[in-house]
This record gives sequence, structure tokens and C-alpha cells, in this order.
Amino acid sequence: MATSTEVVKPEKLLEFSEAAGLFQQYLSANGPVEVAVEASRRLRSNKVDVAQLQNNGDLQPGQTYIGVRLINQNIRNALPPLLSYLKNSPRMATFSPGNNQYLDQEFTRVMQYTGWETDYIECLDSAEQNGFGYVVVRHNDTKVGHVAVEFAPFQNVIYDRRLTSIQDSPAVLVKHAITRVTFFEWDAFEQFDKASAAYIAIQQLLAQPTVSNEVFIYEAFIKISGFVYRGWYFNTGTDWLKAPMPFSNGVMIKTPQVVPPTAADPSMAATPTEEPTPANRTEYPIVAKRFEITSEARHNLAEGRAQNDYHKQEAATQMMTALVNGSLQASNTMWSPADGTMDGGAPAQTNMKIKNGQVWKSPMKAFNAPYPDPSLSRSIDMIVTQNAAETSQVAFATNNRKDTRKTAKEIEAAESQQQQLTSSDALVFSIFLRELFTQCWPIIRSAAIFGQIQFLDEDPNKQETLSKNYEIKPAGDVDFLEKQQRLQDIQSDLPMFQGTPLGSEMTKEYIRLRYPEKYEQWSKMLVQQDQAKQLIQGLAGALKETVTDPATGQIKPEYKPEEQNLEMLQKNVEQFLQPPAKK
Repeated sequence: MATSTEVVKPEKLLEFSEAAGLFQQYLSANGPVEVAVEASRRLRSNKVDVAQLQNNGDLQPGQTYIGVRLINQNIRNALPPLLSYLKNSPRMATFSPGNNQYLDQEFTRVMQYTGWETDYIECLDSAEQNGFGYVVVRHNDTKVGHVAVEFAPFQNVIYDRRLTSIQDSPAVLVKHAITRVTFFEWDAFEQFDKASAAYIAIQQLLAQPTVSNEVFIYEAFIKISGFVYRGWYFNTGTDWLKAPMPFSNGVMIKTPQVVPPTAADPSMAATPTEEPTPANRTEYPIVAKRFEITSEARHNLAEGRAQNDYHKQEAATQMMTALVNGSLQASNTMWSPADGTMDGGAPAQTNMKIKNGQVWKSPMKAFNAPYPDPSLSRSIDMIVTQNAAETSQVAFATNNRKDTRKTAKEIEAAESQQQQLTSSDALVFSIFLRELFTQCWPIIRSAAIFGQIQFLDEDPNKQETLSKNYEIKPAGDVDFLEKQQRLQDIQSDLPMFQGTPLGSEMTKEYIRLRYPEKYEQWSKMLVQQDQAKQLIQGLAGALKETVTDPATGQIKPEYKPEEQNLEMLQKNVEQFLQPPAKK
């Protein structure tokens, strides 16, 4: 495929004839991608027609095919740690700098709309299988935060895959299959150009009693001078289904304007005001999740588990099939004449079944084919163990067999190694989430500023909070792990400082990190407790000074009758003010 710069300059891509030439190159180059994805799906399912194989002679009658779904197993094993990384934290993201617990919670609330998990799972699944998974960040006013994360299949995101970033591509196409229902629903929202040849052609295709092939339209994103434009393209059309327009993705900004005097009162001074204006975005609203990060960053060279694990799956399938078919064959009892011949004829292979209640007229002896060599089972275990090592999974079923002679420390070391490898997978996931959340935030922020959604309603400084610039990190990121380490450190050190001003501050910090939603309430209780202790300490000191003779340092005579009660009171005060004993 020729590079886009050889065909057309980016600034001319708004012209249909120029854009169509580039799009045709993209679609042509995407053909092998679609074929590869379909092949990967078949490899992952690893299902065959056993009857057809028997008819073709590839399998003997009575034999079967054992498809070891190693690729699918590896993908399924990879998802739970990443989903736990996403869901096990009370917050999806953290905003820094500053203490922004309420903002973290509100962002999580609007991002976790009904069914939000599905698109993340599909994206992770695609990345594991194909090497990349894609989501599209969309402004959607039916969602609680006016933002939605929508999965896009790997083969439906079409661009120059030789690049190292989708943001560097002059254009990106997102492929959509349409029906009579969905097309006209989209038309009501998108306002397609009904006079265009593309629109008329689509209508004619969808009006046919039976549609022989699927009908596709393409959402076209074009980047010109750093700004994104969005339109709609039909492959066989001669013009735009909808001409590209500046793309804001629902993000609005306040633009200063001056309202001129009205005709009714020309003497009135011009009034400055701020009007909401769409903000032209500079990034495609598409975020890519990599399967792994390597030094070769070009997207067309990325491989997923369908490619990486194919040979292991094929080897395991062949050996498992041989083991099962060999065992089935060995379990069949066969008979031969005891003297080696039958009816005086030459030895020959026959296919004669023994009938119940019948006997042979001459002596016979039974025999079986040999069972498969035990080393075949060990070879299968070796593949399973090797696969587990390569995919960060501990093969407990294999490791715990007696013949592996694994010690408890070795298994513990394997689990530790698994955790480290899983952490590296989580790091790749966190890079994707950080880019995703960074694209979602402007949409949420804009909707909140203009009062389109309920967001930070209990924050008295809402507008100030929304006006700040933040760095957004996934809550399961290193930042979250650092917080967990800090919690452990405070728990360990707090007994040494209990009863001191530093101990009180450490307790507040622990509450802030561990129970952010209760921080305001509980920190006030701590302050009140500290104030009560200070008051009691002051009163106890004043009382002691009152009843003590400064000259002798002994209790004054008039307080002698209460000396025992005063000593008990002093001990109670000291015990109350004293930090708890270390356990």
C-alpha cells in the first residue's frame, strides 16, 4: 500500500475524490486483516467436522478428534486479573494533584453506567486474540455522564497500520454493518445527506426484498492541521454520505462574546457574555489496547495469542488425539486363529465381528494393539507446563503431580513469578486506561460545567474543581499500590506515635487513605477527641496546682481529707491521656 502522503495531502482530504482514493487503499489493505481475524477465530474455537474427516479418510471410522483449545484457555486465564484490576478498587481513577476523593468517586459513578463492563471485556478479549483491541469514546447524552465507551472489533478499525500510533494516521475509518432499522435510526441522529448519491444507493440496497450481502457504511475521521473532522462514507458512493465537519465529541467551551445594544435602546452599552461553543478535538476518539508492548511498535506487526500459541495448540491437539485414538484402538479385543490360518487358506486380514451366542469352529486367541507409550502423556504435560510458564499461569494440576517433585518453596516461587508477570500485564492495561480516561474526562467536565449532568453537586467549590487541570491515573495503577504500601507502613508505625500529635495526624492520614468517604466525619471526631484531651489535661494541671503547697510540694492541709480521691483522679487522668499499650 502506498503511503498516504504519496496520494494526497492531508488538507485535501475534505474533498471526496481525494479522500475516497485514500480510503480505497485502506480498505484494500484491510482485506487480509479480515481474513486473518477469521482464521484466528477458527484457531481459537479449534472445532472440526469429525464425520467429514472420516469420509475424507483423514480419520478412521471410530476415531475422533480432540481439539485442545489452548488459545481460548490462555485468553480466558488472562482476563480475570485485568478485570479485577479494573473493578476491585472502589474508584476507577484518581485525579492529581490534590486530595480529590469526591471527584474520584463522581468520575467512577458516571463511568460505571449500566452494562459498562461488556465493552471492556470485549476489548481485552480482542487484544489477547489479535494483538490489539479498540474502543471508541463517544458523547452519548443517554448516559449518566454523557460519555460512553464503545468496543470496536479489530477488523472494523481501518487505518495505516504501519504506524506506531493510530493518532498519526491521516484518517481512520470505523466500519458499521447496517440494516433497514439501524440505518434510519442513525439517519435521525446523524442527519445524513438525503440528496447524496450514497444515501440513495443505500436506500435502494435496503429496499430489496432480500439483501444478499451485508451493507456497510464507514464513520470517517480525518485529521487536518492537528484538528479532527468527522463524516460518513459509503464504499460504492460517488459523494459523502455526510460531509466531514469539525469534531467536538460533545465538548463545549465558553467563548467570550459581546452583545451589541438593542435597537430599542441604542444608548445601552454593549454587554460582554460567554457563549458555549463546540471545541474542535485534536485526537481521534479511538483508544487502542495492546496485547503486549515490545520494541517493535508498528501496529501491523502486532500478534496476539492466536498467532503466538498456535503451534503449542497444534502439538497438544495432535498428541491428545493420538493418545485417545490409540487408547480406544488398544481397548478393542481382536481375534486370530490359534494355528495362524483359517480353513487352510493363507493368512489375510478380515473384518469379521463376533456374534453373541456363537462359537468358533476352531481354536482362537485374543490380542490387543499396544497402548500408547506413557511418554506421550508426559509430552502433553510438558506442553501444558511450558504454556503456563509463557502465559504467567501456574500449572497446578501438573506441578502437583508426584513425578514433578515440586517442593512447596518451588510452587511458592512460581506463584510469586506469576504475580510479577501479571503485574506487567496490568501495567500495559493501565497505560490503555490512562489514555481512555483522559479522553473521557473532557466530555464529562463539559457536561458538568454547562449543567447537563449531575456531577459534584455536593462540592461547594464545584466550578473551581472543574476548572483545574488534572493528571488522571487508573486507580489500580502504581499510585494505588503505593497507597496500599503507605497504609501498611502507617499500621506498622502508628503504635510508636500513639498519644502524640504526630500519632493523631497519622491516624487522620490512615482514615483518608482507607476510608475516603468517611474522612470528613471521622476526622472531626478525632479533632474533638484531641480537644477533649487537651481540656482534661489543662483542668488536671490547674487542679494539681490549686491543691499543692508551692513551698513544700505537698498537698495543702485543707485538702488532706480528699487526698486519696485526688490521687485516684490523677491516675485516671494519666491513664486516659496515656497511649494504649503495645500488643
